[in-house]
Amino acid sequence: MASQSSIPAASCAVCGKDAKDRCARCTEGLGSYGQVDITHYCGKDCQTTHWASHQGECKVKNARKQLYRAGDVLRRCFRVHSDLLQKDMQMLSDKPEDNIQWGCDVSIPIVMHGLVKAALKGATTGCTEVGVQLEGLPTFGLFSFAEAKHNLFSNTGPVYRIRLSDSNSYVLDLGDAGNTFEHAVMPWTELMDKHVVSIIDSNELGYCKRGFGNMEKTVLLIDRHRAHMAAASEAATTAIDGTDTLGHLLAPRSEEYVLGKTMFVERFEKTLTELKEKANEAGQFEMHMAAMRAAFSKGYWEVQK
Repeated sequence: MASQSSIPAASCAVCGKDAKDRCARCTEGLGSYGQVDITHYCGKDCQTTHWASHQGECKVKNARKQLYRAGDVLRRCFRVHSDLLQKDMQMLSDKPEDNIQWGCDVSIPIVMHGLVKAALKGATTGCTEVGVQLEGLPTFGLFSFAEAKHNLFSNTGPVYRIRLSDSNSYVLDLGDAGNTFEHAVMPWTELMDKHVVSIIDSNELGYCKRGFGNMEKTVLLIDRHRAHMAAASEAATTAIDGTDTLGHLLAPRSEEYVLGKTMFVERFEKTLTELKEKANEAGQFEMHMAAMRAAFSKGYWEVQK
């Protein structure tokens, strides 16, 4: 179970002697802040003695590795989605005053929660969507700094609160937080202490049912992107040999993971772009819009209330 290493000797976790062996199960496990966290041993006897107390820690280190890697991959996927969504919003706006207004509190939970569940499967004991108000601007969403200064909601948005088996919680932020914090994952207590003004609400994963500005366009547009995101993720996963789930992509050794991540994001972006272009060319969105407007004009929605 121990593996030899050429790194300088560290201290044995049991007896404190010089140790060059390490636990092979969590060799690339991570600590709370995403740093490499290696458990060393002087030999097999000490490792065997320590296993009863180490196995829980070993599991958590690997869960943190999966979480931090998921944050890296999923934030990249969200940025691809958000760029394409911006282009759709601009193209589908009939006139300047009819521009679709939305925030990441709409698109992140609705579009991303399927990918979040797939990436974190087996690693977490719980996941909730938490609406937060943050210090500073800009924070969440697709706003530029200039736009953020004039938008009341630019410093609010959802993050995922992830709980691991060590009872600690971590934040998973898929929005482009930019000047607020760089990484997609950090300990929950640090987010609360350094960045959060207040918690707005908290719901189970996938619950989010927020209001929309221009509702008919936004609902259909977000729903279409959600379906395309799932299809793009499946296409990107199956394109990598030996990988059949998003979670498997996050598990290999560092070199293999970095290569797989690059391939995944590239295929994901290519597929998502192709799906968007195909849908727009086919005029499906415009047909849906026409059907919705016809229903509104006939008073259908009033009857259904």
